[in-house]
Amino acid sequence: MLAEVGARETAPSFELVQRFLADRRKGLSGWAVGLTAYTVLIVSFFPMIRDSASMAQAIEEYPDAMKEFLGGEASFNMSSGPGFLNAELYSVMLPILLSVFAIGFGASMGADQRSGLMDLLLSHPISRGRIVAEKAIAMVVGVTGLATVVFATVIAAGAFIDLGISVSNLVAATVGVVLLVTLHGLIAMAVGAATGRRSAAIGTATTLLAAGYIFSGLGGLVDWLEPVRSVSPYYRAIGTSPMLNGWAFGSLVYLLALGGALVFATKMLFERRDIV
Repeated sequence: MLAEVGARETAPSFELVQRFLADRRKGLSGWAVGLTAYTVLIVSFFPMIRDSASMAQAIEEYPDAMKEFLGGEASFNMSSGPGFLNAELYSVMLPILLSVFAIGFGASMGADQRSGLMDLLLSHPISRGRIVAEKAIAMVVGVTGLATVVFATVIAAGAFIDLGISVSNLVAATVGVVLLVTLHGLIAMAVGAATGRRSAAIGTATTLLAAGYIFSGLGGLVDWLEPVRSVSPYYRAIGTSPMLNGWAFGSLVYLLALGGALVFATKMLFERRDIV
């Protein structure tokens, strides 16, 4: 397959994208099954919370700090379908779960250098820029596919449980999560390309994701952190509560611009690295 890819370097047929995804087909299938089961489990709890006045009251009395870290105090309403999904799935757990996949995917840029796979790939007439671009595309396809599984599961569950969600807002929330997760996968990819170390890539991307989450939550509680919060990718993607408030196009453009800059930086770093 590598020989065929090298021979058709100029053909826009995305052979490398297919290869990168094929190498993870079993993992993707496992992720899809696991996310489906987890989403069904989460959604199944909603009627119990909605119909129990005492439980709903107890949840509403959560400390303000906890509410900020579960999607924002202003939009915290566990007795509504959108508020429940925002707090229990889209504001924390789904970004974390998909980030595990995306960061691992991006970090393979470093692992492939250590294993010798990158040497084999570069022995063919394939540009480093193409490798970076197609690995990034494969990551986007993988993350989008898994997020779509969750989206479809929520829609299907809505046929049995009255969630009262707007499909447009659900799409907006899904797109925000995809962009956030992909951004941190690209960070891992950039660090892996620069260092050839999978551990450094995972550590850096995970630290930045956690920092973004913390600043997104604390920014609503500490006045002087508000400017930092406004540039946090986590806040831009999720803190505006698209599940309840709909599309925030300025934030999406911001995340897309950061992602594009990271792909370009990864290309430059990878081209300067001495591998073969």
